[in-house]
Amino acid sequence: RIDLLKYPWPFGPRSVGGIINVHCLLPTLLPAFAISLTPKAYLLLETVPGHGANYLELPQRGALEAALEPAFNLVIYEERSAGPSERDAVAVKLLAQRKA
Repeated sequence: RIDLLKYPWPFGPRSVGGIINVHCLLPTLLPAFAISLTPKAYLLLETVPGHGANYLELPQRGALEAALEPAFNLVIYEERSAGPSERDAVAVKLLAQRKA
């Protein structure tokens, strides 16, 4: 058990065969995920749904796609609008494969 808001990502380069990240989006961890995953390993990520005020913690449209694209091939990428339109927030479900 580790608090990833206080402590660094604990896995070294190419040491993880897959990562599942559900309902806890910390964009600062995305580069660490890329480094830790072995080539062609998968990242399954789902943000919180866009219910109530959850949109306040959701990324803007296209932000996750842009952040992941350099290191990952996006196998599945779904965005669903959440919150007020001026916020441009989206709930995201994705499956990405680490590039070789």
